[in-house]
Amino acid sequence: MKILKIVIGVFLLFGAGSEYVSASHELLTFTSPGILIGCFLVIFFCTWIIGSGISKEKLKIRSFQFIKYFAICFGAFLILAFVNLATYKENPEIITINGINIDIAEMMSGSKRMIPDEKQRKLYCICIVTKLANDKNISEKHIDELKSGKIDEILISLKSESKLGTLNLEECFDSNTKMNWTSKIEETVKKDILSNLENSRYAKTNDLNKFCDCQITEYKKLTAKELSSEEFANSQKKQNIEKECDLKSRIK
Repeated sequence: MKILKIVIGVFLLFGAGSEYVSASHELLTFTSPGILIGCFLVIFFCTWIIGSGISKEKLKIRSFQFIKYFAICFGAFLILAFVNLATYKENPEIITINGINIDIAEMMSGSKRMIPDEKQRKLYCICIVTKLANDKNISEKHIDELKSGKIDEILISLKSESKLGTLNLEECFDSNTKMNWTSKIEETVKKDILSNLENSRYAKTNDLNKFCDCQITEYKKLTAKELSSEEFANSQKKQNIEKECDLKSRIK
């Protein structure tokens, strides 16, 4: 009976570690209160089961022995969660383009924050990989990355080679698709804007942080297609945003 308790406890711990990683990937956060509370309760329960199986005496919750077993179970949970995280892989989602079987599961998961709507996100991902697979030079050079779904690696490589603009990837955004601005995206865009403003005339006349925040606020009102188009950088709309933010951020 004691051995059975230990086996059940270990099994539950392994399941909790696996579910924690899976649920966190789904919610795009590893600090969800609901998940953490659920895991804590499972670890507490496993501590009682395993502790009862190991201890020769009746295990009391308010005891040093229970705390010791809890620490062991908590450590085991962290190890199991780390192993599950290291080996975690999205369920394959294969599409075939030009005879190449491409797994878009990782790309679908990675762009979830940017495009929350699943239907729009899938169309976006299919459009991107279609453009990549239809380019003979790209598909031949990056055949392994396409098959394994490492689309981000291909895009990073093309960007470093200044070839990304030739693919017109902005066409993959639906005209009504709104980009979900995550804190990371905002931080990246703000950093990029600041680097361009630091040596400009605005550095002496404007509060650059306010200038950046104002522009980002206006950018959020635009569709993803507008923002990603090559024409936007020199468009009248962008110039109007800069003029408005210039006035709002002037140092008085």
